[in-house]
Amino acid sequence: MITRTNPVRQTGVLPELLKLVALLVFGALISPRFLADIPLSGYVFAAAPLLLARPVALGLALLGSRLDARARPAAAWFGPKGFASVVYGLLILEANVPSSDKLFHLTALVVIASILAHSSTGVIIARRFDSDAGYAEIVTPHAGPPTTQ
Repeated sequence: MITRTNPVRQTGVLPELLKLVALLVFGALISPRFLADIPLSGYVFAAAPLLLARPVALGLALLGSRLDARARPAAAWFGPKGFASVVYGLLILEANVPSSDKLFHLTALVVIASILAHSSTGVIIARRFDSDAGYAEIVTPHAGPPTTQ
């Protein structure tokens, strides 16, 4: 059974508010000029974690799972994503270590690319699963009130 949980109920309001503040600070630092400061090699580098490292690592991790061969690539593509990259990027920027500005630019670029890639492919991949009766439950929203365990 698929259940939805309320992250605020599980973790409390303060951590969620702190995440929003960190995202606001992170987003406020991004601009077209900021992105223009990144050389072409930075864009190539940003593609590597998004298109290679993360999907390959998650694909290998899922080999022993019960997911069938059709679900594994989707799980590897969307897999666990975290808020940690945003926090690490801000910590690097504030640490004032050598090349911290360059590291923050690359971290921000990877986060932005991930947001764009995953948000633009979510509906397409969900529709593929929805068209298959065996996967309709996975992507169809629960009509009733959220359940908790």
